[in-house]
Parts: sequence; structure tokens; C-alpha cells
Amino acid sequence: MDNFDYMSAFQKSMERYFKSIQPISKQFIDAISLNQKILSKIMLPYQKMASQVAKLNSAISMPNTTTDIIKRLSNSMTIQLPEYVHKLQISTTFLETIRNTNFIIPNYLIDFKKIALTLNTNTDHLYNSLKTLTGIVADNQITIDAIPEFLIKPHISVSAHFNTLNNLKFYEYEKSTEADKELQIEFEEASNSAEQIISKVNIEWISLLKGAELSFSSKNPDKIRHSITSLRELITQIIHYLAPDSVIKEEYKEDKWYSDNRPTRKARLHYIQSKRFGTDILVNFIEKDIAAILALFDVFQAGTHRVISKLTDEQLKLIIERVKLLVVQLLE
Repeated sequence: MDNFDYMSAFQKSMERYFKSIQPISKQFIDAISLNQKILSKIMLPYQKMASQVAKLNSAISMPNTTTDIIKRLSNSMTIQLPEYVHKLQISTTFLETIRNTNFIIPNYLIDFKKIALTLNTNTDHLYNSLKTLTGIVADNQITIDAIPEFLIKPHISVSAHFNTLNNLKFYEYEKSTEADKELQIEFEEASNSAEQIISKVNIEWISLLKGAELSFSSKNPDKIRHSITSLRELITQIIHYLAPDSVIKEEYKEDKWYSDNRPTRKARLHYIQSKRFGTDILVNFIEKDIAAILALFDVFQAGTHRVISKLTDEQLKLIIERVKLLVVQLLE
């Protein structure tokens, strides 16, 4: 092959490569543009306030209380916001990358395709719910202080879900970049805060969490069932504690909030989120987050002995980290 033929073949190869990455490049651009749109809307009132305060400051001498407000505003704009932007970008980059790899059924679950495909369906619902939530936040002005609850925690939680599936061999994504390492630190920080948050509300819940952790590390052949039972019970107790039957029945009269005369999970989440934030925009997302975790539970319980024989203790513990992130969203 002469130089001309070589260059021609190389050019065609590069054309094929760039054509292959066009879809993912567009998704990256769209995702980052949406992040910028959201943050610009959030920043607009703060920028207007800062401008007005600057004008006022040039006209009159302000008291110390006003100076403190300005300092807090400056801190939000120069320290907190860049930190939030960074967390959004590393989680968005991970999510858009792994979403462009194929979902596969690991060999250890080859005889349980239906359960694995149900997990995939619930994962799709969770991802789409995050996209919907992000769009809602983009269309509604929120304060800088609200960014962690409405954007950061949901993005970290969904990223953790995909990270868990990746480690369990449902995806073939090799984590190697600096952003992947930073995202792992975010998972660990959020997970490590769970025990402290739980103990402030109900110290007895710690025993359920510790029981699941100890069981996963044991040699007990029935450890999967014991661990999953503890984690299910932990989630149930937290939701029922925050939204007891008596309160739901008093405040929610419509039939849509009940199934077999009992409050639905969505009714309880609606009450929890409305009481906490004065809005229900997180309800659908958290409902999908819980559904994805429960689908993950089902995978772990399918063909228990075969699953245990193929997975390491570290892989088994991933589901505990996943539940901890949900707990942080519900309680913090």
C-alpha cells in the first residue's frame, strides 16, 4: 500500500470513528447544556441581588448584619456553586458514558433472564425519571441551598445505581478516568454519612443496617436472604416512620392514594417530600429509585447459591452502599 492509499484508508477510518461517536457527543453536549441552563436560572436572582447590594453599598454605609449576608452570598457564588457544578458534571459524564454501553445479562444470571430484564426496565425508568426531574428543576427557580437535594443527591444516587450494575457485570464499562475516581469518592462520602444520619432519628435502625453488613461478610449460605430482609425492613420502617398510616389517612382522602385500603408507597413519599420541601417534585424520582433498588434485591435473591459463588464480598456489599444513599435522601 503506497502512502496515498494509506492516507486514504486512514482518513476513512477516522471518518467512521467520528461518525460512531456523534450520538454520544451530542448527548454530552445536551446534558452539559441542560446543566448550564439550570444553574443560570438559579444564579439569576442572586446576580440581581448582588448588583443591587453593590449599588446600595456605594451609596450608604451598611450595618454588620447586611455585611454578613453579603459574605454568605459571596461564599455561595464563589465556593458552593463551583463545587455543585463539578459534582453535576462528573456524575453527568459518567451517566452519559455508561448509558451508551449495552446492558448485558451476566453469566451467573443466564437462567434468570426475566429478573435481569426487569432490573433493566426499572433502571431505564430511574434514569428517565432523573432526566424529567432535571428538566423540572430547570423550569423552576430554586435556591443555591436547594441544589444538593434536587440535583446533586439524585444524580449521585442514579450514578451509584449504574456503578453497582457495572461492578456486577451488567455493563462493560472500564472506570479509569480521574472523574470516575472522584465520583467514587462522592459515593463513599454519601454512604459514610448514612449511619450518623440514621442514629439521629432512630438508633434501632442501625442494627438492621449492621445486620445486613455482617451477614454479607459471613460464610452463612443463607446470607443473601438475611441481608436483603434486613435492608427491605430498614427502607419500610423509615418510610412508615416518616409517613405513618394515621397521618396519611387524615390528610389523603382520595382513592388514588390507597391500595387494598392501605396507603401506597407513593402516598407516603408524597407526604414526606411535601412536608419537608413544600413541593412534590422529588416524589416520582424517589419512587423510581426505590423500585430500582427492590429490583436489584430480586436479582440478588435469584438463584442465591449460584449468585454467591460468582460474586465477591465487595460486590455483594455494593447493594448496602446503594441503600445507604437512599436513606440519606429520605432522612437528611
